[in-house]
Amino acid sequence: MDTWAGRQATMEVSMVAMVLGRETRMGKLSWILQWHMISS
Repeated sequence: MDTWAGRQATMEVSMVAMVLGRETRMGKLSWILQWHMISS
């Protein structure tokens, strides 16, 4: 279970990093940070 959870966390972090890289230009950074804090 720990390994699966670790993989899920790594995938989520890398996805968030990719999205942040794109969305920062579009001014959605604050919205994404709010959503990420709420969901985690």
